[in-house]
Amino acid sequence: MADTFEVVVQKMVKEQGVTVFDDLARFKNLLADYTGNDFAKERKLLVRIVEEGCTKDIATAADVDIAYRKALRHLTEEAFLSKRPAAQMLRLLTLVLREDKYFEDAESLIDRGETEKIVPLLIKLANAGYARAQNILGDCYANGKGVVEDQEKAVEWYLKAAEHGEARAQNSLGTHYYIVENEKAVYWYHKAAEQGLADAQYNLGLCYNYGEGVLQDYKKAVDWFYKAAQQGYEMAKMSLGDCYYDGNGVPQDYKKAEEWYRKITKEGGSDYKYYYSQGLLCCNYIDVFHEREDEFEWYHKAALQGYARAQNTLGSCYEYGHAGVPKNPEKAVEWYRKAAEQGYEYAQDHLGICYAVGNGVPQDAEKAVEWYHKAAEQGDAYAQNRLGVCYANGKGLSRDQKKAVYWFSKAADQGLAVAQFNLGDFYKDGLGVPKDAVKATEWYKKAAEQGDDEAQNRLGLCYSNGDGVPQNHEKAVYWYSKAADQGLAVAQLNLGGAYKNGRGVPKDAVKATEWYKKAAEQGDDEAQNRLGLCYSNGDGVPQNHEKAVYWFHKAAEQGDANAQSNLGVCYANGKGVSRDRKKAVEWYSKAADQGLAVAQSNLGGVYQYGLGVPKDAVKATEWYKKAAEQGHDIAQGSLGLCYCDGEGVPQNYEKAVYWFHKAAEQGLDVAQYFLGACYENGEGVPKDARKAVEWYRKAAEQENEYAQYNLAKCYNDGNGVPQDHERAVYWYRKAAEQGFDEAQFELGSCYENGNGVLQDHEKAKEWYQKAAEQGNKSAQGMLDTMKFQRRIKNWSNY
Repeated sequence: MADTFEVVVQKMVKEQGVTVFDDLARFKNLLADYTGNDFAKERKLLVRIVEEGCTKDIATAADVDIAYRKALRHLTEEAFLSKRPAAQMLRLLTLVLREDKYFEDAESLIDRGETEKIVPLLIKLANAGYARAQNILGDCYANGKGVVEDQEKAVEWYLKAAEHGEARAQNSLGTHYYIVENEKAVYWYHKAAEQGLADAQYNLGLCYNYGEGVLQDYKKAVDWFYKAAQQGYEMAKMSLGDCYYDGNGVPQDYKKAEEWYRKITKEGGSDYKYYYSQGLLCCNYIDVFHEREDEFEWYHKAALQGYARAQNTLGSCYEYGHAGVPKNPEKAVEWYRKAAEQGYEYAQDHLGICYAVGNGVPQDAEKAVEWYHKAAEQGDAYAQNRLGVCYANGKGLSRDQKKAVYWFSKAADQGLAVAQFNLGDFYKDGLGVPKDAVKATEWYKKAAEQGDDEAQNRLGLCYSNGDGVPQNHEKAVYWYSKAADQGLAVAQLNLGGAYKNGRGVPKDAVKATEWYKKAAEQGDDEAQNRLGLCYSNGDGVPQNHEKAVYWFHKAAEQGDANAQSNLGVCYANGKGVSRDRKKAVEWYSKAADQGLAVAQSNLGGVYQYGLGVPKDAVKATEWYKKAAEQGHDIAQGSLGLCYCDGEGVPQNYEKAVYWFHKAAEQGLDVAQYFLGACYENGEGVPKDARKAVEWYRKAAEQENEYAQYNLAKCYNDGNGVPQDHERAVYWYRKAAEQGFDEAQFELGSCYENGNGVLQDHEKAKEWYQKAAEQGNKSAQGMLDTMKFQRRIKNWSNY
């Protein structure tokens, strides 16, 4: 089959290397050689057009352009006069003359609104398969130029052109899909970028930079920005400067950042970018940049031309008083709004913050959410995290923990540490997601590895408690230290606790107090209280009750209940301050009202004995009960005594036993003693000598002298245990050595009668004397009897 006219011309151009403008005579001769093909009319028309459109002395590019325009005019006129298919006529021209130039002229005419003749021709060319025409037609439908705006038709034509390899159409498709389907956007940007289209290279760089449609990869972003910048693409130069400025994908290098900012030129056709780059070069907070007073003016020029980034920067200048302008929240909002309304996500986020805190505008949580949402939907991680916080707290919208998790996840997946930390908290507490300690620690770790101090501390707690990870105190200390070194007070507190208890590090009271002090000086109330205890007990520091009171007071004034209770103890005992029982009651009350059991128990004691307040048995039992119900052992034992004695409550031995039992099981020796007595006497429980002995023994082994005495009596009498005088003497001695007069008397009696020990009147006298000195009348009587017996003996010997 003979070649068509189009194929012939293609061969001439590709194989022979000629164009009509290079060598008109040679072109005509070559064309005449193809006599076997039936396209005489086409050849004749083309030769006439070429002859009329060209001169014999073409020498410059300008001459070529003039000749081309003449040829184009003739061809268009011929197409309409001859009524031949315009697509066929134009196809001839685009194959031989300059297709790119024609379409550039067509685009220029469309931009000027001269679309009456061009759009119909473009439609015919597009239907005939010309990719460039399909792309231009896509632009027409996208922007409503020469046709009714129709985004679906725009995409349809872009697709046709893109599939033919038209780079600009591929880039346009990428921009369309960027909003609705990021992965497809990246696919088409990549296609166009590989063909060298700077716009697409820059857009692809942005995708990698923000992790949109691909995994975030700063290095790849830099690679694509560089390719576009090498072609003179202004925004790519700006982005490269930003990458060096922030150290994203390249080592941080302010000089290189400056170099790229300086490459942005006014001659590049982007005045606003040039102005903005000049503003950046004036930044006086970067040492390598030259300090200049006109930084604000450059930003202002760029902002006035509608450059959203510059408008946002102006907003920051007014908000924080940068670039030589005074703080002006209202103007900050004004510029943020200009940028935000152009869709600039950072400005939308800033505007949201302004509404959230009422800076420059009336506080309005709903409007804050509205702007956060706009920025979040564009992928701004900070806005996504803030929106998550709004959903979590129900600020500006209904509380919705699942939506909070959704937005935290969006930001966390972009690597925002604070969002990763928040997501960890939600998995830890099971908010909006099932509780999952393992996932919680995974998110904490991601944030901790980025240097987030709160996440580091929280990860330390996870290792300390074995929560979501195997318990490992050494790793806990490692993460506490990371956060503590950054100055996080709660981590310093936890590190102090690790040194105090020797968990993950050797016990070291001195280091413990050092870390407590660091946290205390930052105002951490718990650390202040612990430091007070260190001074009170001389633990890691010399004992100093005045300093203890100082730190207890610091924490107490912040509302720390433990410190309030400790301060109450100081006033009650006059340690570090003058004794003041009324102030003791005042501080006990503050702590008790917060529900601190030890303070409630202490308050019960002051009401029971009238220390700083009038005696009030009813109030005493009320406070004891509050503390007892929280499991405070001393309060449980005291409440048991109140029921036992009917003090402040009706006498009730069963309730007494109940509370004694609660405290006894916690190891309170006094409660164990009283419980033993209840079993021995059958008060509130059936008599049970064996159980009595069991409880007496528990208390006696804790050095409770009353229990030791009663246990000795049980052994002496064989009550609940086999009779054993030697064991009786053992326990009498234990109690006697603690100064219990009854035990001293009984021990004296054992020595006097040789009961469980060898008879020894001198030792008997010695123990009777000790008991008598404490006012024990029985012991005094025995001493008198021994004197009388000695006198009788002396008389009989006489």
